[in-house]
Amino acid sequence: MKVFQPLLMVALCCAAGVARGQANSQTFSFEDGVLDARCPKNDNPMSPALLPVLNDCGKFQKCFQGRAFTLSCPAGQEFGVQIQRCDYPAFARCRQGFVQPQPAAFRYEEGRSDTRCPRFDDPFNPLHLAHPTDCRRFYKCFDGRAFELQCPEGQEWGNALGRCDYPFLARCTTSRQDNQVASEESTDGAASLESSNEEKDASVQQAARKYVRPAKAEFTYSAGVYDVRCPKFDDPFRPIHIAHPTDCRKFQKCFDGRAYTIDCPPGQEFGQRINRCDYPQFAQCSQPKASRKNLRKAAAPMYDDSYYYDDDDAGNDVPLDSAEWTPEQREMIAGIADMRCPDKDDPSEPIHFTHPRDCGKFYKCYSGRIFLINCPIGQHWSVRYDRCDYPKVAKCTIRGS
Repeated sequence: MKVFQPLLMVALCCAAGVARGQANSQTFSFEDGVLDARCPKNDNPMSPALLPVLNDCGKFQKCFQGRAFTLSCPAGQEFGVQIQRCDYPAFARCRQGFVQPQPAAFRYEEGRSDTRCPRFDDPFNPLHLAHPTDCRRFYKCFDGRAFELQCPEGQEWGNALGRCDYPFLARCTTSRQDNQVASEESTDGAASLESSNEEKDASVQQAARKYVRPAKAEFTYSAGVYDVRCPKFDDPFRPIHIAHPTDCRKFQKCFDGRAYTIDCPPGQEFGQRINRCDYPQFAQCSQPKASRKNLRKAAAPMYDDSYYYDDDDAGNDVPLDSAEWTPEQREMIAGIADMRCPDKDDPSEPIHFTHPRDCGKFYKCYSGRIFLINCPIGQHWSVRYDRCDYPKVAKCTIRGS
């Protein structure tokens, strides 16, 4: 017992020294504080203001007279914003609130040296280069190297815009088609020049009627209209589109708090549910509500062989009983399973097939099935341009159409 008492006194003295050392490590002066707008001028000692430290769960900030002082949590503990104290990580839940940075999609070794890329980069004005063969990809310069990146799904690289955007705004595929047609025209013109001047004039006139160039975008910043539905700060990966109030062939795109009216490609309409332009039977914009209701009933499974129409659908020629559909109606409404169609569709590269007997119709793949679609009146399906166009441009070769 006499030996135990001196040992107890030594242990207590050591514990007091350790506690005194920890207290001294947490001491701070008034000059160590940083002015912070989140800290109140008048402190409440019963409810002090505690703030988290960005990207460091083991520390926190305590407010005092409008200043924030950084303190450390005990070893093995983290600061919890919700519980307003230091605790074990399972209770503090500090790291769950952090947004972990995504790893870079490329490495430095993957870049290739390019004379167009400067040795010293300007982070506020980076240099981008167009891909020579793929409109959905582009290059970004860094440290004299060009790194290949991919545009978001459904977009293309616009060299004039300096960013990825929708194909009808980026105009990458369109411009390359123009160059291809121009090269073909020059080749035909050189061959005709060798034959005779008269044949050259005839070939040039025929080539001029051969291709109809798309219209150029004609809108400026002042053309936008302020709209409360458009945010002030835009997300280029999630642009906001608004349906046009009166015209299904148009839609509005938000930019900097303004709404800009944009036309859909010829023969297509804007679908508010699918948030893009597509053929009318998929967009379902101009289709009357009664007709849409009729098609939904027709596509639903029927448990009896009844044949009926609604009173408000008297003018609709599509029967509600699927057994009464014609082969053409079945191809347009329900589609036909086809092994050539993938299960998952790529909106940027839809798959089309020609109609075997009619130039004014074509097939489009959707969820592993092909659907019959009619071209606009007076137009034919063009295999070369993968769209409906005027007969002189489409040059359909199906006989009997």
